[in-house]
Amino acid sequence: MRHWQLSSQTRLSARAAVCLATPLVVGLISGQRAYGTLVAIGALWAVSQDGSDRWHNRAPRMLGVALAGGPGLALGALFVTHVHAAWSLVVLFGAVAFVAGVIEASLWATQGMYLLLGAVLGGGLGFAGRIWQSALCLMVGGLFVYAVASLTDRRSRRVDQRQCLENALQALAQLLDAIGSEELN
Repeated sequence: MRHWQLSSQTRLSARAAVCLATPLVVGLISGQRAYGTLVAIGALWAVSQDGSDRWHNRAPRMLGVALAGGPGLALGALFVTHVHAAWSLVVLFGAVAFVAGVIEASLWATQGMYLLLGAVLGGGLGFAGRIWQSALCLMVGGLFVYAVASLTDRRSRRVDQRQCLENALQALAQLLDAIGSEELN
């Protein structure tokens, strides 16, 4: 019997469709379109970091979207709530862009970029009401994609785990081989 499998690109596309549509549908059914849209935006940002590369490369990027986008949104929205001068947004975006650049320079490019995007979204739209809920929705969207990708891409994660175990055993074998030699002393 022949086993039927979808290609990795098809699985990736299906995962993206589910992750983007689910928050929108839940938002419509629950009467919370605005929050559903924010969760979908967080999911969209995380989907943009998902791909066919190894899990150990994708996972930090997807988590970075969730952990940086939400605080960026809160920062931007809180700023425009308390400071009403239009020129102050230029100062805010400049300061956040500088911080994002520093973060990106330390090899956390995704986190820096989504911190800035969150600040632009929060500062540009100026969310009324409970800003923390809006930031949380953005973070939940990113974490949702991470969870779905984690559950649906077990094969890639196992390969990474096996590779780490192989590397550790190789290092142990080299150490054992070096016992009593000049290299170890």
